[in-house]
Amino acid sequence: MFGILEKSLRKHAEILTPKEYHDIYGTVGVVHVLGEDWHIHNFRDLCDYLKKPVGISDMKRVRLRQIMKANKHYINVKLDYTYTMDDLSKCPVTLLKRGHAIENIERFDPPLVPLRNKIKAEKCLDIKKLLQQRFGENWKNNDQLQLYVKVIDHEEGLSDQCEDDEIVECECMEEGPGLSMI
Repeated sequence: MFGILEKSLRKHAEILTPKEYHDIYGTVGVVHVLGEDWHIHNFRDLCDYLKKPVGISDMKRVRLRQIMKANKHYINVKLDYTYTMDDLSKCPVTLLKRGHAIENIERFDPPLVPLRNKIKAEKCLDIKKLLQQRFGENWKNNDQLQLYVKVIDHEEGLSDQCEDDEIVECECMEEGPGLSMI
């Protein structure tokens, strides 16, 4: 599959939008687009309710079982070192921290993780220069490049709030090529 994708990607001189990648990848398999078909939730807040089982990364099988004790639901975890044998000396452990019930977790609605990272001002300038060289001064009017327009305008709006991001040229660059001693 990767070989077929590599050959398909070589046939395209330039790919400007994520949609073009999705179309190419769609020729060899099903494409699930992040932010449209699936989302990332922030489950870090679950650490308030759950504890980390020691040695879980070394296990071959992790079995979860929900039990009820004293009208409270608990999740027990059994960790197995092998795929076939049960180690009877190991007792199931609970994932819940003391004093927490699963009902609290059922009401937990984790927020979505934002899909955009901050881009440095220098990177935005480089992207602008490349787009101007390739598509001319009116590159912002190109429908295919609206993704770049949104990202750069968003980042410029953020950098306008902070005036400390000015680009300062060092003295040695003003003198020309070569090294100079100060």
